[in-house]
Amino acid sequence: MASRNNKPKHTGASNGDDGLTLKKRLFAAAYHAAPNATQAAIRAGYSAKTAQQAGSRLLKDAGVQAELARLAAAPGGKAPASAMPAPTTAPAPAPAAPTSTTSAQLMARTAAPDREQPEKPLTVPELAFLTEYMRNGNNGMAAWMFSHPGSQPKSAAVNAYQALKRPRMVVWLATERARLALHHQISRDGVMAEFLAIVRADPNELMQMRAVACGKCWGDERETLGRWAEPDPECSDCMGEGNSVPWFSDTRKLSPEARALFAGVKISKDGATERRDGIYLDLAETLVLDRLQDAGNVGAILRSASAFGFTQVLALKGTAGLWAPKVLRAGMGAHFALRLVEGVDIEVLAELTVPIVVTSSHHGGFVHQQKLPMPCAWAMGHEGQGVSDHLMDRASLKVRIDQPGGEESLNVAAAAAICLYASSLSLSTGSFGAIRAFKHMKL
Repeated sequence: MASRNNKPKHTGASNGDDGLTLKKRLFAAAYHAAPNATQAAIRAGYSAKTAQQAGSRLLKDAGVQAELARLAAAPGGKAPASAMPAPTTAPAPAPAAPTSTTSAQLMARTAAPDREQPEKPLTVPELAFLTEYMRNGNNGMAAWMFSHPGSQPKSAAVNAYQALKRPRMVVWLATERARLALHHQISRDGVMAEFLAIVRADPNELMQMRAVACGKCWGDERETLGRWAEPDPECSDCMGEGNSVPWFSDTRKLSPEARALFAGVKISKDGATERRDGIYLDLAETLVLDRLQDAGNVGAILRSASAFGFTQVLALKGTAGLWAPKVLRAGMGAHFALRLVEGVDIEVLAELTVPIVVTSSHHGGFVHQQKLPMPCAWAMGHEGQGVSDHLMDRASLKVRIDQPGGEESLNVAAAAAICLYASSLSLSTGSFGAIRAFKHMKL
């Protein structure tokens, strides 16, 4: 009785009189079309894990080399770009095998898709999934559950994995990442151009306080001269000084420098006032720097503020310059995501409509046990002296950071990162979290 071990091994069905298996014939045809052994092995039916080894092995096969030589010698055929290794034995002349219908069908099935066919546009759920995927730091399961309410975590992870492999989604992600990289690209020349535009801007181009003729200047001709007539030097009523009237320019006609300085218009009970780069927003997630001296600390705090969703930084008088070179380096581009105001007088903080929260090493409850208001204004004090007494009296809430290790205090940049992160948890939940998520959606 014949032993089982004596049975001949077959790697595939034989096709043709030359004894080549179907996989070898497919590999030779694919390698002839594109001389890449690994890709040819994949198209011949090998898995991606074994394709590299299979491709190297098949290139040394005498039958495959003979088939490649036959394809190269056929009318219109050409030898592959990479040189094939010389066969160890002279191959037998390959007969002209008839074209296999099965081989042609498999080659057509594994051929690359037609790039000229238009891709189907992304659906609204797909676009919502990809937008959330980009926003939440490439968490596919969370993005799928966000865009498909009611999904279970296990099925969401599988569906997200499969969706991210679809060609049109891969193309969309690559395009969006390239756009964001270009949008957030920061160069030294760009930083200096932005800085010089603000420095060179003339505030008088935005708003002026003009002296105009009073009601008795120029006598009977006053009404014909218009509102902005110059004062009469010989007027006995105003003594040539006229009346002071605020004048606002047409913001559509501002120069590029003045446009960099302009930041909108605020309407209040006292009338309209122009906001400039340097005028605070009264209702915003704010960080107040109270006389911080170290430029490295200031830059690190600005970076934390930008990372945790704060939009405005008010530097009180005595704080290191926010645009100093060392602060710029430590900020790592955070300057362009924040509204920065320097040289603020402490009395200005009274006009903020958000509560002020201060840190202290000895007063207040632990920050992780407090219900932090949001939006709010966090105040970070001097490295050695802490927050000033005047600012401490204005605070709505005093907190401290628990230190089980027994240290007396933390570096101000580290303390700021902890406190701002605690506030970001409030930003991520509730109505503020919903508004913040809606702002990031671009459907």
